[in-house]
Amino acid sequence: MARKLCQSISASGDLIADDFEMSGHVEMVGCSRPCVGVFHATKSACHMFGDVEQDADVDALLCDARTAARGHGDWPQDGTGPIPAAVVAFDTQARALS
Repeated sequence: MARKLCQSISASGDLIADDFEMSGHVEMVGCSRPCVGVFHATKSACHMFGDVEQDADVDALLCDARTAARGHGDWPQDGTGPIPAAVVAFDTQARALS
């Protein structure tokens, strides 16, 4: 889903403003139990966080993801948001960043 969203943003080119931002949640299918994914997209990147509450604080998740990316990839134990089961980040050219 995040890859398709990034491809759509990229294909839109200059039709999307530089300050474009969109967040939401989706119910993941194929899981053995109910599982929610939270996403956040801007003109330059899309993030998908797996198995978090649909009302999870997206800003806190993004902050913790940036902290993890600067370190060794470990989620900060003293982070501000929930610990997701998975995190995927794409740039708008749909190349996986992490």
